[in-house]
Amino acid sequence: MQLAGRLQACIGGVLAASLAAGCLPAPQADTPAPEPARTLVETGNRHALYQEDGVEDARWLEISRSEENGGPIGGYFTSPQNARRALVLLLQGANPGWADMRLPHTLMTHLSLGWAFVQAGFPTWTPYIPECGIPYGREDLDAVLAAIDWLKGDGAAAFNTDRLYVVGYSKGATLATLANLQRPVTAYVSLNGLTQPDSLEGGWLVYALTVTVYPANEGFCQLKSTLDAYGPPGSPAWDVLDAVSRIGQLYSPELFVHALDDPVYPSEGTRAMQNRYRAGLAADEQLVPLEFIFLPGFNHFAVRTDPAIHQQVIDYLMRFEPAEP
Repeated sequence: MQLAGRLQACIGGVLAASLAAGCLPAPQADTPAPEPARTLVETGNRHALYQEDGVEDARWLEISRSEENGGPIGGYFTSPQNARRALVLLLQGANPGWADMRLPHTLMTHLSLGWAFVQAGFPTWTPYIPECGIPYGREDLDAVLAAIDWLKGDGAAAFNTDRLYVVGYSKGATLATLANLQRPVTAYVSLNGLTQPDSLEGGWLVYALTVTVYPANEGFCQLKSTLDAYGPPGSPAWDVLDAVSRIGQLYSPELFVHALDDPVYPSEGTRAMQNRYRAGLAADEQLVPLEFIFLPGFNHFAVRTDPAIHQQVIDYLMRFEPAEP
């Protein structure tokens, strides 16, 4: 939590200047911390639940994949008493620390954002999605799709659910929208995500200089991998991150929430999605329902922690929930 707060306080708009000012701690080794001690609680079809030492409010849920397909996917799972038959798959933002912060960052996301859904009666799962060395929209998206497939199949039977919501924040929001192009679920939610690569291409030089300063930082490492993979601005490879131009391929309803004072992923991309949606409706295109909320006076990080914003998201999800008898 302290590390995330230091990073948030430093980011004001120009990442390179922030780093030059020494906002991040000194670089560390790019190896993750040892796995914490866990006690097996339950096994099922391609999954296992563990109690992790020191974590009282969640269990570690791990689903299996072959090593060729990326290996297992694990994260923090919580199901409240009298849980709804609907699970929220929560996709976190980029890790602002080093490799040894992977699990603490995932747990922090679960506790700061996921807990709002738990309090509203939704089981949640916040998995760690691989970052460093993986460009946006590739193996990380594969992991999200694998998680969705399991949660709609064996996972639905294991947890007695028949509705699945995918809620993503920041980089996780980008993955949520990209997943919407490939998998139907009950609904998606994007919190301060990318809908097109324009801001990354527009800031390419600044980002390229910035990410060289902290190569072992998880979030910047993945950003560097993205820049390296998709090339200079204008390269056709960037089209893989453009959901605006593929709006007609979205499978499921989606809510887009974006802070207008977001210096990390500017809101112009979400505004472009809104404009394309309105144009499509005016042209009688058959589009899935999309909704948009823009938040004046909020920055990139407040969307993850503000209870009033969480409530707006929960209100949206509740529209898909059956009426109580």
